[in-house]
Amino acid sequence: MCLCIQKMQSKLYLLIALFLFVIRSFSQSGIITGKITDASNNQALIGTTITVKNSKAKALSDVDGVYRIGNLLPGKYILEVTYVG
Repeated sequence: MCLCIQKMQSKLYLLIALFLFVIRSFSQSGIITGKITDASNNQALIGTTITVKNSKAKALSDVDGVYRIGNLLPGKYILEVTYVG
């Protein structure tokens, strides 16, 4: 019976380690948020495209000029901003 308990304990430790690894993996993502406005009158620029350079990650600004790009690894990024209008 003692051997059975040891096997269960080792499986439990493995399960806990795997669970902590998964949680840590998901917690490593970052978010870039901001607001795009016209420099001359401070009005929100709706529909501006914000792209993370050398990446497929991008967002469009909403009616308040706010954008959000998620699921990024921690680090420094260069944003490319385009607006037609």
